[in-house]
Amino acid sequence: MILCSHLGQPAGYDIKLSFAALLENLILKTGEKISLLKELKRPQKSGVYLLENIRFDKREYTNCPSLSLELAQMADLCFFEALACSHRPHASIYQLARHEKTQLGNFAKKEIKHWQKIRDVKKSFYMIGGVKASTKIPLIKHIIKNTEVFIFGAIAH
Repeated sequence: MILCSHLGQPAGYDIKLSFAALLENLILKTGEKISLLKELKRPQKSGVYLLENIRFDKREYTNCPSLSLELAQMADLCFFEALACSHRPHASIYQLARHEKTQLGNFAKKEIKHWQKIRDVKKSFYMIGGVKASTKIPLIKHIIKNTEVFIFGAIAH
């Protein structure tokens, strides 16, 4: 199993945003032996691997198809769980989702089901947060007519 994620918004390698610092805690929390992968190469041995912060690769931000191809070639199946990031045009999100071996993971499916349950509720209460307000506007436009209370937190830009 290869875990791929991001942290921060680095412009290249940044030791403060390296997953090396997270590895020990992740091992303690899971009880698994986890190795850090610093290169986009399929591991020779089976096991659990944490790929170094994908945002260290400049191709991530440019939605580069070659990065998503390299990621797809590292595994037999890819499961997408980062639904909160799915709006981002990044290679590990948008481009990787286009590969036939990529599927929605169980947590993402569960989150979609929960949103579908509340989508058409006539009178509702919503708490909406996130860094960028612009990414919340489509949701707000859909639900504003039937919403009694909105609470916004940490919304900027």
